[in-house]
This record gives sequence, C-alpha cells and structure tokens, in this order.
Amino acid sequence: MMLNAREPVRFRATSGGTTVAALLAAGSTVTGALVALDEMALATWINVVIMVVIALVVVFVVMWVVRAGTTLTADHLRLDDAFGSRSVPWASIEAIAADAGIAVLVDGTWLIVNSAPDRHTQVRTIAAWWTARRGAAWRPPATVPPTPAQVTVQRRLETEAAHQHSLHRWWVTPAMITGILAAPISLAMAEAIGLRGAVAVVGSVFVVLGSVVVVAKIVSIVRAGVTVRAVELMRALIVLGAIAGVTYTLWSVLTF
Repeated sequence: MMLNAREPVRFRATSGGTTVAALLAAGSTVTGALVALDEMALATWINVVIMVVIALVVVFVVMWVVRAGTTLTADHLRLDDAFGSRSVPWASIEAIAADAGIAVLVDGTWLIVNSAPDRHTQVRTIAAWWTARRGAAWRPPATVPPTPAQVTVQRRLETEAAHQHSLHRWWVTPAMITGILAAPISLAMAEAIGLRGAVAVVGSVFVVLGSVVVVAKIVSIVRAGVTVRAVELMRALIVLGAIAGVTYTLWSVLTF
C-alpha cells in the first residue's frame, strides 16, 4: 500500500448522503420550530428556552456530521469528535480491535474509533498505516485487556447469571399477558360486564399470574440452593398487594 500517496487520509463517520440529510433536517427543524412558536404565542422566555435547546441540539448534530471521523497522518492517528480531537502517535498504539466496532489500545485503555460507512476499508487502512509507522522499537504489550465489545458481552453474561436465580423482573410475564390479552379482551367486553368488571378482571389476572410467577421463581431459587433475598420478596409482595388494593378500591367505587 502506498502510504505516502495521499496524506492525510480522512475517514468521515457519516456518508455524504447522511451529511446532507442531517443538514437539511437541522434546517427544517429550526424553521419548523420558529413557525410553531410564532403560532402558539407563548411567553418570550419560554420561546427563548425552547430555541436555545433546539439550537444546541442542531449545533451538535451539524458539528458531528462535519467533524466526526478519523484522520491518518504520517505521525499519528487523530480521533475527531463533534467538538474535540485526540491525536495518538502510531508507536503508542498497542493493539487494534475490530469486533463489534473499531478501537485502539493506548496505555492499557481502549479508545473508540468513529467507524466510517466502509468500516472494513477503514480497518485495513488503519492497520496498514500502524504496521508501517509504529517503528522498529515497537513491542506488543505483555497482556491485552478485553475490548469494549468483549467487556459488554462479559457484563451481560454476568448480569444474566446473577439474575438467573433471583426475583429480578418477575413482573414482566404477568404484565405482558395482562396487557396483551386480559386488558383488550376485558375492555372489549366492557359493555357486557361493565367497566367495574373489566377493572376487576385486569387487576385479578395480573395478581394471580404474578403470584404464580413469584412462587415458581422461589421454588426454582430454593432448588438451586440459593438463598431467597428477603428484599426482593418484599418488593414483589408490595407490588402485588398494591395492585390488588387498587383493583379492589376501583371495583368498590365504580358503579357501572
């Protein structure tokens, strides 16, 4: 690869089409906001606050699409963000990772590289420049820490393992079944059973399903030889009791 054929080499984080679309969207957002505020006739200070927030967002978007990217020069790799840059000498880069994204290892820390639309070409070019420019004195690190993607996967696995034998998110299944089945069916039958009956059905379905799930999870936890956390159990019981209480109250108050 002819490394000196064109310097510096610039990899933008956004394509030309994305840049144009973002700039047009920013312009239309400002125009639309001005028209909407003029029609709503709000207080002046409210208009100012809204426009300041919109302006900050627009400025950030414009600066990102214009500046964000990666620049390769003979001496360093420059990481450009919306409002700042960081230059890393080639010899200081200890490793390059390109699993879920692109990252370079510097002083034991992985720095995220803004990926270009053609990420594969970007990775190959950065690796070629690094190999050619890092110098004969460069030596690989004794140990390479896990990449950001590997850290994310490891944390997800650890979280899943920690929640495998716990009451974490016990309410998801009862809530989904209640929301997808019980609530629509009860509301559809509201004319026949009344709103009072619909409320009773929805609340009762969640409480019953929630109780079944909590008991099943507790049995699973005990069988796994893990101690049931009293705090988690109390939270589940409080939620079930509160929903049961609200359901009964509404059922008692409503007369139709």
